[in-house]
Amino acid sequence: MATIMPESTEAGPLRYPEGQREPAVVLLLSQANADLSRGGIGFAAMAGDECIACFVSQEALREHFGGNEMDRASLFEVLHAKQSRIRSTVRGKIADGALEPDGSIVLRSADFWI
Repeated sequence: MATIMPESTEAGPLRYPEGQREPAVVLLLSQANADLSRGGIGFAAMAGDECIACFVSQEALREHFGGNEMDRASLFEVLHAKQSRIRSTVRGKIADGALEPDGSIVLRSADFWI
């Protein structure tokens, strides 16, 4: 599966519709890819008209969402079950401008502490 990246990391902040402070975020879970060598799951998110590559670590899935088995099937099960919280965290990182240098979003365990 190809990694989906923004067109340009130099494009500046995401554009929101008039009067909207945060973009609507849709997770494209059908494009998710377990990457056990990297230790988590890669997926894409649509924020407005931007497609952003995202990654959630195995550690975050285990520590915050109860994923106790870390095989591919278990990772996907947790990702789907907790997609609302994951989407909310992706939206927060977008609003904060907390993208990686390559324009992607990486969700680590620390991102889910309240």
